[in-house]
Amino acid sequence: MFNYKNEMQELTVRGSIHTFYNNGLHNANRLTFEQFKTSLDKYTSIFGIDLTKCKLLPLENGTNLYLNNFKNHIYNVDEIIENTICVKRNMFNRNAGIDTSLISGTSKNEVRIKFYSKSADYPKYCTDTLRTEDKLSKIRGLNKKGIVFVSDLYNIKNHIILLEKHLENVSNIVLFDYTIKMPKKSKYLKIINELKNPNYWKKLIKNCKNSKEYNTKYNEKVKLLNSLSKRYGTNLLQNIIQETEKQSLKDLGVCNFSTFKISKTLKNALFVKPKNAPLYIWCTPYPYKVERIGFIQCNTDIKNTSLQSLPYNH
Repeated sequence: MFNYKNEMQELTVRGSIHTFYNNGLHNANRLTFEQFKTSLDKYTSIFGIDLTKCKLLPLENGTNLYLNNFKNHIYNVDEIIENTICVKRNMFNRNAGIDTSLISGTSKNEVRIKFYSKSADYPKYCTDTLRTEDKLSKIRGLNKKGIVFVSDLYNIKNHIILLEKHLENVSNIVLFDYTIKMPKKSKYLKIINELKNPNYWKKLIKNCKNSKEYNTKYNEKVKLLNSLSKRYGTNLLQNIIQETEKQSLKDLGVCNFSTFKISKTLKNALFVKPKNAPLYIWCTPYPYKVERIGFIQCNTDIKNTSLQSLPYNH
C-alpha cells in the first residue's frame, strides 16, 4: 500500500510458514515448535524485517493427522470428509468446489472450520492424511489474549491458546461415524439413517426457532450420535480430537494428560516427565469439562505434586 507521494506505507505478507520451512514445496509433514521458530528466524534474516512490528492478520492453524498411525483404528480420509456434516449452526460445504475439501459456514463467520484431504493436495509427500484447520476472518479474539504481533508466536503459551480453541471447535463438529455397526433389531436403526443425512441436520437447525430449542433439540441429537459412535462404532470424532491434541502437544514439546494419572480427588498427580520439558496439565481429557491447572517449565522430574501448588498462568 502506497501513500499519496507514492511511498510505501504498508506491506502485507501472506503465505504458509510451514511451506516456507519446506522451501516452498509443501506443508504435508509435521512442523514442530522449534522448526516454526527456525522459520521465523530465517524469514527475519533473509528479509531484514522486525517481527515485533509486524501485526498478525487473521490466520489459519491446524494439524495434519496421519490416519494410518491411529492406534487400533485405520480410517479413510475420503470417508471422513464425506461424513463431516456441520459445526453448531453452520453446515459444511465443498471448499472451492473441491470434493476432498470442506469448509463450514460462510465468509461472515468469525471462525470457519476446514476438514480436507492433505494427501489429495500432496500425494507425493503423504498418504491418507486428514487436515483439520481453523480459518479466522477476524483477529480481535486473539488480540484480546495478547497475540498481536508475529513475534508473539515465539511464545509457546500462545500456541497452546490456539490449540485449545482448535480442539474446542473440532469437538463441536457433527461427524457421522461411518464405522457404526448397528444390531439388526436395534431401536436406533431408523434414527441412525437420519443422523447420517446432511439434510436432516440442515432442517433441524432451520427449525430451531430460538436458542432454547437449539440447545435442546440439536444438542440432544449430537449427544445421541456421539453415544452411538462410542457404543457401536469406533468413536471416530473422539479419536480425531485425541490424536489432534496428542500430536500437537508432542510437536510443541509438551507433555499431555496421557503421560500421567490423576487421583480421584483431583488433588494430586503422579507422573514422570522428560527433564527440561514444559508441562501442561488438564484434569480431564477433551472434550469433556476441562479444568486447566497450569503450564510450567521444569528442570527436574516431578512426583506427587499438589495441583493447587502449580502456577495458573492464563
